[in-house]
Amino acid sequence: MRFFSLFTFATLAFSAVSAAPVSKSDNGIVARDNLYLSSREIEVLEARAGGDHKASKKYVPPPPPKVTFEKGVSAHSASNHMDKLNLHGDSRKQVEGYHRHLVEEHMKTIPGAHTAVVKNLAHAKGSRDPHIHVSAEIRDKGGNIITAPRRGNPLVMDPTHHIYTNAADPANGYHVLPHAYKKAVDKHNAIGEALPLFSDTKGTATLGELMSISATAAVNYTNPVFVVMGEHDLHFCGGNCYQLPLNGFANFVEASNDFFPAIQKFDFFIPTNIAHGINLHFGAPDVFLEIQSWIAGLA
Repeated sequence: MRFFSLFTFATLAFSAVSAAPVSKSDNGIVARDNLYLSSREIEVLEARAGGDHKASKKYVPPPPPKVTFEKGVSAHSASNHMDKLNLHGDSRKQVEGYHRHLVEEHMKTIPGAHTAVVKNLAHAKGSRDPHIHVSAEIRDKGGNIITAPRRGNPLVMDPTHHIYTNAADPANGYHVLPHAYKKAVDKHNAIGEALPLFSDTKGTATLGELMSISATAAVNYTNPVFVVMGEHDLHFCGGNCYQLPLNGFANFVEASNDFFPAIQKFDFFIPTNIAHGINLHFGAPDVFLEIQSWIAGLA
């Protein structure tokens, strides 16, 4: 009798809690009693007494990302800019992740901020703000733009926020940028589409123009001179330091020897694939070694 009672109790307990068998195929389709449902339509079932099942939750798609990247508005739009820099795969994810995190952190300080669009990646050129920053448009939950005071004139409100890459020290915002972004920008600045434009619009600071307008030579200077200039220096060589040999010299950099007629030792070095601002390029350490080697040779 005891055995029969225990068996009967176990049978009743098992029948009180039951659920229809569910299996999932490799293609993400769920089969239940020969009924096929898309994985997006799956209902979460709760086991209830007597097999009376009731749906408690439905699949809810994830919310859209708070921070997106502007595309197609102009060549400088964030997404288009990443295309121009040939940022793809893991490198693009690294750059997007950095900018998204930077903007999200800034949004935490803006009351009512709900979504944001990165309009321009980290930059300083072409902006009234000389420090490296990200330009982003921030909106509230109703879709209204949250304006920001203009730098230098807080009485004027701008539709975009300038978010410094280094808020603690805005003037030093380059070193905190992700490696993939600095590498891509470095390469683009050296050999990108900007070279022809700078060559056509170069100012009167180029070596070639200084020579052609008879700049004053340092006739009393007699110490050794070592001129180092990147192959693609935009400001002093118009993007090509090997162009237009002058007075029998092979290139612009060597031609600068004319400015120092009284010196006994003149040398020059043109590092390849480097533009203006040598210390901002990844090849800078090699250039510094060359300079140190030259100085050591003077001793």
